[in-house]
Amino acid sequence: MTDPLETLYDGLGRFTWWRRALRRAKPGVDLQMRKRLSPADGGPSSEALEDWIWTLCWPDTPPRVLDIGCGFGSSAHSAVTRGARSYLGLSSSGVQIRRARQAANAAGIDDRCSFRKQSYDAPIDGKHDLALSIEALLHSPDLAHTLANVARSLAPGSPVVLVEDMATDADVSTHPLGAELIARWSCTRLHTPADYRAALAASGFRLEREVDLTARVDLPTADRAVRARRLEQIRPLALWGGAVIDAFLGGLVMERLYAEGLLTYRCWVARLSP
Repeated sequence: MTDPLETLYDGLGRFTWWRRALRRAKPGVDLQMRKRLSPADGGPSSEALEDWIWTLCWPDTPPRVLDIGCGFGSSAHSAVTRGARSYLGLSSSGVQIRRARQAANAAGIDDRCSFRKQSYDAPIDGKHDLALSIEALLHSPDLAHTLANVARSLAPGSPVVLVEDMATDADVSTHPLGAELIARWSCTRLHTPADYRAALAASGFRLEREVDLTARVDLPTADRAVRARRLEQIRPLALWGGAVIDAFLGGLVMERLYAEGLLTYRCWVARLSP
């Protein structure tokens, strides 16, 4: 049986890589697969998000880094450049994993990087000193189960950094826009900050720092209804199938949720109890 989440990210990965190729991106450049952030007031831009994250949690000793939802491995390049001892990236998409390996090889960092196609809830090989998730846990059906699995792969006292879209409250999952996002992006529900706090505590993590990045989310000004109609019109012509169209339509729904104050974008740093 085909995994709808894998289908979604395989299609999105093919489209994004094709667009990157048209831009003639250099090795290690333009690998991000996430929302745009405004760098106003010295905050992190989309391209520099990992570098900003590392300033919050980078250990004194070169760490072994675990990336939950690695995409094309953007975080691998910044982690290795900063001196990571090793890096393991996980994704549910085989397309993303193949391209991440290709990008790491082209950049000459493949000796310290590995990428695996697997569920975030499956046992994770090795021990790690720092875990990262950027816009990945939205798809976790059970946050406590997923974070407990991550905790088992970490050395005691290690930090985990979560940069995630969170619903402002539990009612957002049943809101018409929330329900549409869940359907288009193959989620089970939209997790709230309270859900994250409970799941972190249950998994043995202690929350140390929270940064609200919601005001930095860059919402395009173009008419969303017009963009949605255009996407529906080109659906029959889409080379990568309806899953890619659904991904972009889901993105438009997410913009509306942010515009209506129903989503918040937060960076949390938590530490596994010794």
